[in-house]
Amino acid sequence: MTAKLFPFLALIAVCLAGCGGKKSETKAQPKAAEKAEIPPIVNLESGSADTFSSKLPREKLWTIRWKQAQVRPASESTGTGTFESVSGEILEGDVVSNRYEAQQGKVNTTERTVELIGNVRLTSAKVSAVLTCDRVSYRESDKIVKATGNIRVTSPQGEIQMDGPLWATPGLEKVGSPEVFRKL
Repeated sequence: MTAKLFPFLALIAVCLAGCGGKKSETKAQPKAAEKAEIPPIVNLESGSADTFSSKLPREKLWTIRWKQAQVRPASESTGTGTFESVSGEILEGDVVSNRYEAQQGKVNTTERTVELIGNVRLTSAKVSAVLTCDRVSYRESDKIVKATGNIRVTSPQGEIQMDGPLWATPGLEKVGSPEVFRKL
């Protein structure tokens, strides 16, 4: 019986050696030239978007509405954008602090910043005050409206005109140069 088993075992050994021997060669695919990854730019017609706080519970920081936009997504929920003919609101908690309009807006949802450029107009929803200027920036972490260029603030108490910079609370309850604002 071992004599009959030996040729069978030899056949299995040869088959195993053939199967486990030299591996079949597959041609290595040449690597594509590595390109710098450029995030896509998405062009949008009129629309609106909300930006929310980075900390829980997530609160709406501002709404922006536009006629045209170019958005560069960084992920599904963050990115940057440039918006034409903008309007919207800046909020504090659930309360609208001001309503704004400008020729252009820039939003960075990663850094939680909004910048308004060209014929900027902020109308307080808290007090009877209006701020007009060339440029405004607002950052979640500061919660300060920072205005520059041809600044004018009008309210029942009077009018302020200056080139800037001028800092204000989002609802325009307090306004002043950076030095004065820090003392308010």
